[in-house]
Amino acid sequence: MDLSEKKTSLQERAKREEKTLQVFVGLFLLSLLLTIPRWTVKHPHHEEAEAMLAEVERLRAENEIASGRNVMLWREVEALSNDPRAQARQVRDTLHYVRSDELVFVFPRGVNESTR
Repeated sequence: MDLSEKKTSLQERAKREEKTLQVFVGLFLLSLLLTIPRWTVKHPHHEEAEAMLAEVERLRAENEIASGRNVMLWREVEALSNDPRAQARQVRDTLHYVRSDELVFVFPRGVNESTR
């Protein structure tokens, strides 16, 4: 094979590769054209799915608040289980108990005072 034949063979090969590349690019663009409308058109249940996602987010936030409250309550339970001062404070506040060495003053409500 002489130099001109090699040159012609290389040119033909380059043309085939260019044609193959054009076909692949064309197929790629065609696939994009067929899928873009699918991306932009909403699914029939799109609103329902969005509502469900919003509900999930609301429940997650509610769960976060409940978790914080749960931690607070566990700390209170631990304090009431182990701390005598916390136990005494709870009994005095909720049951209105007083110690034997304390004096309690009870004031009658006045006629003009509001009854809370």
